[in-house]
Amino acid sequence: AYQKTGNTAKANAMRSELDTKYAENKFQKQIYNAVTGADKKQKQKVTEEYEKVYNLFIEGKFDEALAEKKIADSLYGTSYWTPQLLYIESIYHVHAKQDAEAIRSLNSLVELYPQEPIAEKAKTLIDVLGRRKEIEDYLAKLEIKRVEDTIVEVANARPLRPERVGTPLEQDTTRLLPKKLNNLDTNTTGRKPEVKVEGPVVKKDTVKAAVPTAFTFRVEAAHSVIIVMDKVDPVYVTETRNAFNRYNQANYSLRPVEINNQVLNDTTRLVVMSGFDNAAMALDYMKKVQAAAATQIVPWLPAGKYSFLVISGENLEVLKNQQNLAEYRQFHQQYMR
Repeated sequence: AYQKTGNTAKANAMRSELDTKYAENKFQKQIYNAVTGADKKQKQKVTEEYEKVYNLFIEGKFDEALAEKKIADSLYGTSYWTPQLLYIESIYHVHAKQDAEAIRSLNSLVELYPQEPIAEKAKTLIDVLGRRKEIEDYLAKLEIKRVEDTIVEVANARPLRPERVGTPLEQDTTRLLPKKLNNLDTNTTGRKPEVKVEGPVVKKDTVKAAVPTAFTFRVEAAHSVIIVMDKVDPVYVTETRNAFNRYNQANYSLRPVEINNQVLNDTTRLVVMSGFDNAAMALDYMKKVQAAAATQIVPWLPAGKYSFLVISGENLEVLKNQQNLAEYRQFHQQYMR
């Protein structure tokens, strides 16, 4: 109070008496931390340590992450745990089939952060893990029979030679030859006549279209929305796909969105969501999921680890072939506004 009213001398006297008579008392520590800023510095230091653990999990360095977290927990207890950290730790344990550890992390999340939206996801996952054996047994007992192709036996059917598959049996094969070869004289000597063919005969359907090497903008073409994930372990890429799949089923049931994972290179993976008739539809969808991602869909995923882009099928092939993500980002900035 003296500090607030500007009476510095009285404030110093009171603090000196507190330090002398009640050293290490919790009130003395509170005053000391408030005056020196030690508490704030400590909190920042510990937060950075747990953020390091968090990123180690996300990048798939699991052994290192678990070791670092064990050390930090022994020093600071549970005070600095975050719901995001607990959730990604549980996902790792689920992947490793360490269900007891996963449920322990999820229960801590629900207990410490009951009001957080991610707590509902944790409760759902706890329920699923509790029934894992039941679900796996059910799936194992499912009998999925493949429908066999129908085979019709024809009496006195002539066997097809491999080189004539696709050619009608009664067709006169001489019609398939160039005109110059149709009216050859019969050679009674048994020696094959010499025929000069000027250049190869190439069927149109055997010519492959050239693979595009540059990005092109065709607004009317079908487009996809891709989530570009940087240095994210496949465990969490899969969990991201699952999270968006659940969101799409709940919000876009009338327009199914196909979703799959693809690898761009050693450090970059893509979650590809397709099913949009044109660029405008894909762009509209992207803006909606961008707004919902951090709070509703993947609140456990660090913002710096993922980004969204709209892309056509042709441009996606160019991107995968050329590995020019920075160039496509510039293209996207120019055309996809």
